[in-house]
Amino acid sequence: MRTMQSNLSRITREWLAEVVEKSGVKPTPLATAIGVSPSTLTRPLKNEDWSGSLSTSIIARIVNYTGIPAPKELVPQPVQEPGFREDELKPWNGPTDHPIRKMGDNVTDVWRVETDAVNLEGIVPGDLVLVNGHETPRSGDVVVAQIYDDDTGNAETVLRVYEPPFLMQHSTGAAQAKPLLVDGERVAIRGVVTTSLGGRRPIPHRR
Repeated sequence: MRTMQSNLSRITREWLAEVVEKSGVKPTPLATAIGVSPSTLTRPLKNEDWSGSLSTSIIARIVNYTGIPAPKELVPQPVQEPGFREDELKPWNGPTDHPIRKMGDNVTDVWRVETDAVNLEGIVPGDLVLVNGHETPRSGDVVVAQIYDDDTGNAETVLRVYEPPFLMQHSTGAAQAKPLLVDGERVAIRGVVTTSLGGRRPIPHRR
């Protein structure tokens, strides 16, 4: 997992440097324009040892503002994988005054759940979840993960429960997918679900 995260951090740093150079917009004004703290962009640009990540919503805002596309590694496209459905979660771009917005911050994304893979955790299709890519996953956490296809370079995004070193379904459904070994290469955790709204047993806001 460290290798995968290290590669993603490097790609993010290189892309941000390209954005600044090609757009002619310095990091601080760019951060202001897209509504994030300046340190969100200056930290990865100034620190060669930075090992963080940017949320998909921040990446999308940068792309929309500058017109410079992000590398596919930062915005992977879903692919069909045997045993899994496509689009188990979808990015949610609902009203800015929605209650779930107040629970998040600059490093969280809001996703709409499209799977019953973790319905025993109280998260069901139609729910909204906050996903934090900076949280360190712990045993029992509901997480967003990606399954990478080496042939296409794309990835499928799935919702699972982390039971180290595996990702598991916690579902009442009859069809159960096999456990996924988190190896940081083919299977990588991209974020921890910190809050859910709409489920039978909402996850409390994690701090």
